[in-house]
Amino acid sequence: MEKATLKIKVMNRYIDGKRLDLINSFLRDKFWCKSVSNDDGLVTDDPKASTVIHIDDELVVECEKYDVKTVVAFIGKEVTDDPDDGRMTRDKALIELRRLQKSRDTECAHSSADCVLCKLLETLGFEDVVAEYHRIDKWYS
Repeated sequence: MEKATLKIKVMNRYIDGKRLDLINSFLRDKFWCKSVSNDDGLVTDDPKASTVIHIDDELVVECEKYDVKTVVAFIGKEVTDDPDDGRMTRDKALIELRRLQKSRDTECAHSSADCVLCKLLETLGFEDVVAEYHRIDKWYS
């Protein structure tokens, strides 16, 4: 049998807060979860049966090729990784800004958030706005 490895974003509200073993049993053990990542940037590279899954988590799973559609349809939607061309997407910006909210270093988090927003503006075609922003003197304590 030929296997497939794919990344799936959890969108099914029914499985929110459920353990991996229960989710897999719903699908009659059609997949094996290799990693789980969440919006906070936390990654579990060796998830256990007891790992709890939440909406917007991303699972890297392995399954038989003929089960791909079933597994994806039940869990959520397949995420395809575009080559990292340095562009900041809305999703990347939200993940990074949420991660920065938890930082204890306010000054560093603020500076990093500025960079995220500037990259997003550049991606959207506002390079001239970002250039003008960079001409402003900044002060961080």
